[in-house]
Amino acid sequence: MKVVVVGAGYVGLVTGVCLSDFGNKVQVVDINAHRVDMLNQGKTPIFEPGIEPIIERNLKSGRLSFSIDLDGAIQESEYIFIAVSTPSSESGDADLSYLFAAVDQISAGLLAYPSASPRVVVVKSTVPVGTCAAVQARFEAAGLGPDQCVVVSNPEFLREGSAIGDCMNPDRVVIGCRTPQGLELLQQLYHPYVVREIPFVLVSLEAAEHIKYASNAFLATKISFVNELALLCEKTGTDVLEVARGIGLDPRIGGSFLMPGPGFGGSCFPKDIAAMAAVARHHDLEFKLIDAVEAVNVRQKMHVVDNVMSAVAPISNPIVGVLGLAFKANTDDMRAAPALDILPALVSKGCTVKAYDPVAVPNARRLLGDQIAYMASASEAITGVDAILVLTEWNEFFDLDLPAFRQLVRTPMMVDARRIVDATLATQAGFTYYGIGKG
Repeated sequence: MKVVVVGAGYVGLVTGVCLSDFGNKVQVVDINAHRVDMLNQGKTPIFEPGIEPIIERNLKSGRLSFSIDLDGAIQESEYIFIAVSTPSSESGDADLSYLFAAVDQISAGLLAYPSASPRVVVVKSTVPVGTCAAVQARFEAAGLGPDQCVVVSNPEFLREGSAIGDCMNPDRVVIGCRTPQGLELLQQLYHPYVVREIPFVLVSLEAAEHIKYASNAFLATKISFVNELALLCEKTGTDVLEVARGIGLDPRIGGSFLMPGPGFGGSCFPKDIAAMAAVARHHDLEFKLIDAVEAVNVRQKMHVVDNVMSAVAPISNPIVGVLGLAFKANTDDMRAAPALDILPALVSKGCTVKAYDPVAVPNARRLLGDQIAYMASASEAITGVDAILVLTEWNEFFDLDLPAFRQLVRTPMMVDARRIVDATLATQAGFTYYGIGKG
């Protein structure tokens, strides 16, 4: 199959790379020439475990290429994936300007290079309900009927840090379309999923759009719930990890996303719940639960700040050593990372902040500037500090050399915002340990 992917961001890049590894001929098109050049050299602009070897393998085979020429890519295409950004506007609505600009350019290409069979345009970008219908109407207004162009909604459910596995072996494939032909054609492209008996959820365009937002909103709700529960556990002298395990074993609840932390971030949850709330407002509905989820998330970040300030309260000009900057482990993504709110708040309260992250420092530096100092290792980050703040659950932070760290710090205080450090071992090493949700 001949596939074009519009957008070499996180979703577009992972999608294109995996489709090429399934044996398709894939061109990933992006307007950023520097990014395209980098990718054609086998280098990736994102940190995602396992992606570079697949890029190199498929570049070498000729199945994968990167280009800035969308018209040229469309000429021989059978499938066109739209994977452009849909960021939040000031109102919380999804900004669809990039998507509709791509649609208009695709329309021009399809008119210039007609095909005997309809092209399948797959909307992979996360969009509010009604967007794919508007995309189909836009194609029709340009003179492209269903015999030339079929629009399919196929939302992604990729987790940063494990996106390659999620794309190669998803837990389900959601396809929304108005015609049986569109469903059949996309299932032909997704033959590897059919062979692996991965469930297909075949629904309307609108239902597919809802499924994406509803999935992320529900997961964000679980995170805010366990974080609010953590605050109650602290007040009642209970350990939220014990409570979360007890409720998570109920199959109606499930244990995933019941880990307390500094609040959710990343490219999806914050903007998607904002967009879902905006859709509700446009339909004269106040989505009270989603508003509460966001309010709890904001409060949780400030709760981490309060914990740190309580730990260093007796100390003049305290120094805080931060372990982790990315919004989660196994990514360099700093979009909406809790660190972006927590660290400036600590600085504003008089703390000096030193931080280490295995991969996210370049992105963090662009967003935080010189408000904080960036260290090359965990040991450097905690040397001479009055409190250690564990902010990201990187593997290397699970098994810290606590006795050695005790010798490096100035004051043995630790605030574990991820609950990944063994509290007993930290105490035995001489630290005063504060863990989120540990009463």
